[in-house]
Amino acid sequence: MNEYANSLKQTLTSLIREMSAAPAPYVKSPEKDFTRKKKLPFETVMQLLISMMATAYQGTLYGRPFPHQGQNHCYGRSRL
Repeated sequence: MNEYANSLKQTLTSLIREMSAAPAPYVKSPEKDFTRKKKLPFETVMQLLISMMATAYQGTLYGRPFPHQGQNHCYGRSRL
């Protein structure tokens, strides 16, 4: 990975850690959300969401449409 990508990843990771230290402004129910130990922590959920969004955007960078814009979506809508 190049230097810019490493720097960006470190910045993003540190911002997610800051958000996870005080998640109240970012959740619907601060007294309940992300309080159970067996559930995924806030930091992990944020990293997963960003990873999934990056995968979706990567397809658009290479000229591929989002999954909901392809022919399958049109076919599915006509069946409704």
